Amino acid sequence: MEDYRIKIKLKSLTGTYWQSDTIFGHLCWQVAYGVLDVNIEDFLKPFRERKPPFVLSDGFPEGLLPRPMLALKLKKAKTPEEYNEVKRKKKAPYYKFDDFLTVSRGGEMKNIPPDNPWRPIITLHASIDRIN
Repeated sequence: MEDYRIKIKLKSLTGTYWQSDTIFGHLCWQVAYGVLDVNIEDFLKPFRERKPPFVLSDGFPEGLLPRPMLALKLKKAKTPEEYNEVKRKKKAPYYKFDDFLTVSRGGEMKNIPPDNPWRPIITLHASIDRIN
């Protein structure tokens, strides 16, 4: 199976992380609305037969890949600074592409991973005047 990368440019904020089942659901709705030249039953048939023509991953920020779920090879920390570096590498949700390949092949990650690019925005859900 070949790998493809699709970039999606958002026009607004999203409320949750992009999970593969949500992305697939939106794709199905586009098929149902007639965006593609196939009806929804024909589109879903190979998936129902357990022979999917493609699989989707969760979405993630451009230029980054999710941290591999492997045990990391990290050097022992000798100073508090090294301890913080090791801890940051273990907890980083995303790695740059080269670091991802190094770690997934069993190598030791040399670089400090980037900060989590997802930023929560706190908003009020209801504004009720409780004084009047």
